[in-house]
Amino acid sequence: MSASAPSFDFRLIDTPAGSLPCIIRGSPADTPLLIIPPLFEEMNRTRALLAGVGRRLAERGIASWLPDLPGTGDSELPFAEASWDAWQQSLELLAQKISATHGKEVHIFTIRGGALLGESIPARSRYWLSPVAGERLLRELLRARMAADQERGTPTSTAALEAQLATQPVELAGYPVSLALAAALRAAALPEVAPVRRAVVGSGDGDISLDGPPLWRHAEPAAAPALAEALADDIAAWIARCAGR
Repeated sequence: MSASAPSFDFRLIDTPAGSLPCIIRGSPADTPLLIIPPLFEEMNRTRALLAGVGRRLAERGIASWLPDLPGTGDSELPFAEASWDAWQQSLELLAQKISATHGKEVHIFTIRGGALLGESIPARSRYWLSPVAGERLLRELLRARMAADQERGTPTSTAALEAQLATQPVELAGYPVSLALAAALRAAALPEVAPVRRAVVGSGDGDISLDGPPLWRHAEPAAAPALAEALADDIAAWIARCAGR
């Protein structure tokens, strides 16, 4: 990493969906990596992990760009106005900005539902941590809502939530999810792209299994330094391997 460049920066990237807040770690001389965060509340639960991975990658000569998707985090767009297309288009514009800044094609790192976005982005490589199809993610969101309703003493059902979605947004994991967004999520499959490396935490189908907590399932955000270190090592090795192709 260049000693003359800041190791941390915050920028607002102009997009049709408003300014896209983006945290950048590394220098323009480094290899660029676009981090697509997981969706909904999983983004907040993994923020400390992504920060730890970004810091460690900067030490390895890889500059990471971590955005808040439109309608989430520090985005100026209300979540109710966010859409699947807005997420896709904003990421495409950000990837173009990253490539122009570094003069190189981007690599992409995603967690969980983040792998469903960015299929149309030209990327040197992709690294997926515990990727999940949209239909499964939506089912998990609905089950979490039903469990919360049960605990509050107001039990509901999948059918009731689906019926509500047809007329108004339904709060899932703290976000008002519209019928259009739910439909887009349900239809979203993991893209057929290459080269891609799949990593999993614990057991599962992947190219590598990493030890560590599945932070996206934790009730509160937490850091996992050992997992961040292992991820940074494996991502850096994967990027180096793909750079020679």
